[in-house]
Amino acid sequence: MANNKSRLGVIYKIFCKSPEITDFYIGSTCNLDLRKFTHKSAFINNKKTKLYEFMRKTGNYENWDFEIIDKLNFVDRRDLFKLENEHILKLNPSLNMIRAVGMNKSYYNFKRNEKEFICECGSVIKERERCRHYRTKKHQQYIKDFEIVEPTI
Repeated sequence: MANNKSRLGVIYKIFCKSPEITDFYIGSTCNLDLRKFTHKSAFINNKKTKLYEFMRKTGNYENWDFEIIDKLNFVDRRDLFKLENEHILKLNPSLNMIRAVGMNKSYYNFKRNEKEFICECGSVIKERERCRHYRTKKHQQYIKDFEIVEPTI
């Protein structure tokens, strides 16, 4: 049964507080506070994208701000991606690397149809998250609890 519950999404702009820097980024989310947190984490953890490398080059994270530029009630997330893509095409942000992720239908279908599996530690994870999962505390603790200790002679 399909979920037809409407959600509120926002299109946001990340821009530098210094007026002489005109480069900016356009994104979309359903939870702006969480998205701000993930952007900050990526910045701190040296994620290598055009946005974060430029932000580091021009100062610290606190020099940048978020602005909501549009809102949309939607049922299908692709509608939010479509609106984001319209803003990207209209505003031509210099720090976006690609158009809105969800605009690629095969990517959307891949993410939706991606197979899940149950790890030996009991976690249900997607195939693409396997390597990251192996580094989680839960999985590491599972491995530690079941390590076979060789007897010393």
